[in-house]
Amino acid sequence: MTSIPHELSVAMVTPEAAPFARSGGLADVLGSLPVVLERLGLRVSLIMPAYRCVLQGGFPLKDTGIRFSVPISSRQEEGNVLKAKLGEAITVYLIQSDKYFDRDYLYGTPEGDYPDNAERFTFFSRAALEVLKREPAGILHAHDWQSALAIAFLKAQPHLYPQLSKLKTLRTGTF
Repeated sequence: MTSIPHELSVAMVTPEAAPFARSGGLADVLGSLPVVLERLGLRVSLIMPAYRCVLQGGFPLKDTGIRFSVPISSRQEEGNVLKAKLGEAITVYLIQSDKYFDRDYLYGTPEGDYPDNAERFTFFSRAALEVLKREPAGILHAHDWQSALAIAFLKAQPHLYPQLSKLKTLRTGTF
């Protein structure tokens, strides 16, 4: 296989992807679309939360050694990054923060959404950009509202992400 230009590498930022974590159709799309793109010759990676179901799901996970701290309101929140594999060579980067993702459900209990979802996915979006600083791609594809802030932060605060200044962006899903 020929070498893939950096510009044609896609990092898909998503709140869920099969088989790791699933609440609906988005996970099905993100479990299959990257594999199809890989077969077409693109280099693809996924970035998603390391929910409890992922950590306890029996997936072969490896520590990347990536540690980060991101601004949330007037404080810094820390996390780290694990990785897994999808398809032949798709790296799945998993953002680990027990404070935000060690819960019984992805987005809320049967009684309703978690009250801190805005903060949880603000953290996730900023964390995704930290991964991209270290594991660059040519295109950031944000899926659904939980990852859309990654693009907003990238555009509104370019001084925090100078190494990502040439990153192309795309967002899909419900907003």
